[in-house]
Amino acid sequence: MISAPRIFLDGGGDGRQAVDRAFVTAARAAGVGRVLYLPYAREPQRRPGCREWFEAAYGGIFAEVITPEDPSQALVSEGDFGAVYLGGGDTGRLLDTLRSAGLDGLIARHMSRGGLLCGGSAGAIVCGATILTAPPEEHSPRGNDGLNLLGGASVLAHYEGTAAARAGALGLAAELRADALWALPENSGIHLGADGTPRSLGERPCLQFTASGRVSAIPPAAV
Repeated sequence: MISAPRIFLDGGGDGRQAVDRAFVTAARAAGVGRVLYLPYAREPQRRPGCREWFEAAYGGIFAEVITPEDPSQALVSEGDFGAVYLGGGDTGRLLDTLRSAGLDGLIARHMSRGGLLCGGSAGAIVCGATILTAPPEEHSPRGNDGLNLLGGASVLAHYEGTAAARAGALGLAAELRADALWALPENSGIHLGADGTPRSLGERPCLQFTASGRVSAIPPAAV
């Protein structure tokens, strides 16, 4: 059950794709002034550069960007922001950091209050039921269960759309016994609408794969 369908998932890009623009539009409509940006999929030494990227991509949208150097300090800001952005990088590192710092609970509470969330690449993958859709080197020895914010669906980012990629996604869906594996191409993504139904945004349609071998295009969002 999706408790708060205000989720935006980006398959990979520069932060200026259709799904990112939809996230911005929703933030403006909701009057969101502060955003919690979590770049913890990256190594600590790279995080200042991530913040620079985020501010360049979203400059002028939010009055304040909250990015604690110590992930656990994000808990101090709980309730003081209206949107969360999960950045890309190493999926296992991101998931481990969210769990060890208690940010998985913070995100769940944020969503239950109807907050906005946008996840890019690894940030999109961790929102699903499992992160085993990420490359093997990004799996976690601590556990690969995701945040499960998508009604049981899992996310495959950077989907290339080739015959080999299609076969791989079918095999992965079967291996995971997935009811829904959402494949997001670069520069495309998904928005969960008011009824929790996924809708595609971007240059190419996103696809849904199932363990039974079914493949279907996720319908486009209304423009």
